[in-house]
Amino acid sequence: MTGNVFHYTAKGTIASYEKTNDGYETLVREVLSGLNDTIDYTDYDSDGDGYIDALCLSVPSRGNADFWYGCTASWWASTLPDLDGEKLRKLSDHTAH
Repeated sequence: MTGNVFHYTAKGTIASYEKTNDGYETLVREVLSGLNDTIDYTDYDSDGDGYIDALCLSVPSRGNADFWYGCTASWWASTLPDLDGEKLRKLSDHTAH
């Protein structure tokens, strides 16, 4: 597996995202929007199915591990920024080709 690393500093503290059930989705939307001018998201859809192949977010180690563990394969949000026509989907929605 290969990939790129991008740096983004979140607008809130790690604890501010942990205060709501959808805090990690809020953070992902913020990061994707914040890096939109830097990243061409179509570069991360290798099979051309309209979905980003993989996304890995690193949060500070002092975050609540029980909260952040939930984002390992979860995605419920229906609203996303414009990601160059690409989308995210939860792992269980992905069907093998």
